Amino acid sequence: MIPKKIVKILNSLDNTLDNIELNKFVINLESTNLNMRLKISALMDKVKMLEKEIKQQQNWEEKKREYELVHPFSDGTTLYRKVNTQDFFCPVCFKTKNIDIQLQASRINPDKRLQCPSCKNSFPRPKISFEHNSQKETASTA
Repeated sequence: MIPKKIVKILNSLDNTLDNIELNKFVINLESTNLNMRLKISALMDKVKMLEKEIKQQQNWEEKKREYELVHPFSDGTTLYRKVNTQDFFCPVCFKTKNIDIQLQASRINPDKRLQCPSCKNSFPRPKISFEHNSQKETASTA
């Protein structure tokens, strides 16, 4: 027969082992929970970034409607023009969404050339007349 003291020690060890296993399980759950929270946080950041990109794209599409592509030259050169104005904008910068800078008279030959102050591309100065209602365009180079 096993003495009561040894049985008590064995039971105590058994309970200790159970507690250790339980603690390992709890630590594993907490670690998994933390990892999931980190993943959720990263996904939420990505969602915010994508929402911001969508908003920027929507703003660009809205702003783009204020401009029209005009083909005033027989050589295929195109410019952007603010709708119903004679304000021209650089097609190179337009593609990069930099459309807030209007083409200006070139320092060299200002009567015949326009230049983009941003990218420095130069374009022939168009002579365009249009009727506001029909958007009929006639053009020639200077």
